[in-house]
Amino acid sequence: MASNGIFLVLASPSSPTPEGIEAFHKWYNEHHAPDVLNMPGWLSARRFKIADEQLIPLRPIEPNFDFVAIYEIDDVSVIPDSRVLMGKLAKAYPDFFSPTIDSANLRAFVMEQINEITEPNPLPAGIEL
Repeated sequence: MASNGIFLVLASPSSPTPEGIEAFHKWYNEHHAPDVLNMPGWLSARRFKIADEQLIPLRPIEPNFDFVAIYEIDDVSVIPDSRVLMGKLAKAYPDFFSPTIDSANLRAFVMEQINEITEPNPLPAGIEL
């Protein structure tokens, strides 16, 4: 049975300068993410930055990353093959890996979907939002 998943990447540019950040985004958007999508089962890539406004503002934010990439995977069983394919992609695409990413603080996780909730609980009587 197929088990949907995501590959979650927490990353920052190796240089915090405007030029370093621009080079990081250019590499990620034009090279790395599209190259990764050549692997069978890798459906899409979305990138995010930490927002200025946080839901829990009193909790300090001191991450070792500035950006998040979420790759949608149609079946996490492709991961062992993907490990092999990444090496082939790195040989095929000279820019598959880049010094523009802070690899020392990079974190990446394959997450397997366990549930999807799309409907809210009914509000208690008398409560309006």
